Amino acid sequence: MNYVFFAWTSVLFLTIVLLPLIMSRLNKYVLKTSNKTYMNVLKFFRSIHKPSGLLFVISSYIHGGMILGTVFKLHTGTILFFFILATVIFGIIFYRIKKKHFLKYHRILARVTFFLFALHFFKPWII
Repeated sequence: MNYVFFAWTSVLFLTIVLLPLIMSRLNKYVLKTSNKTYMNVLKFFRSIHKPSGLLFVISSYIHGGMILGTVFKLHTGTILFFFILATVIFGIIFYRIKKKHFLKYHRILARVTFFLFALHFFKPWII
């Protein structure tokens, strides 16, 4: 296997992780539906959000290790990886402790992670 496989695997897991948010926002502001099928699909993606987040961290780490030889070189991917890791950690802390401010940090970090992903995807060697 090569680094491209893990790059696209990471993209897949990022998409799966983002789908519950996208679908719920789409329903809240655009669709405004209570369609049972739509809600079941949303429920399914919510149920795989956590394992997909963990798999996103793992695939990102492998991808970076294959490209750079080590993940700890200064690169857009390295910065992205640490934000992915922080996002997952705050998600886990929120899940365990149930304090809303951890969810707030998780969501803020998720937004930053998404923008860093876009930077890394389109301009990986900018740093």
